[in-house]
Amino acid sequence: MKQFQKLMQVVTMAGLALVGMTGGVVAKQAAPAAANSLIDKAVIASIHDWLANPVVEISVLGQNRRNANLSQADIDAADKEWRTERDLG
Repeated sequence: MKQFQKLMQVVTMAGLALVGMTGGVVAKQAAPAAANSLIDKAVIASIHDWLANPVVEISVLGQNRRNANLSQADIDAADKEWRTERDLG
């Protein structure tokens, strides 16, 4: 359970980093100032609430099992596909 809590902290931080992003690599692009003003304590509390749902843990663990053997090439291909879909729609 402690590992799951650490994972959820990472997921929370990653989710917050993605809020308001318009594209690009999260680690290389800061969130726009307007997005930063939208992420207040109420938003963070709401995210913590839905992350506490057992379905989230089941989903994350299941996804991790399904993707455990992906090669870097597979990850890159999936990322490229996601970026193409994002740009189209």
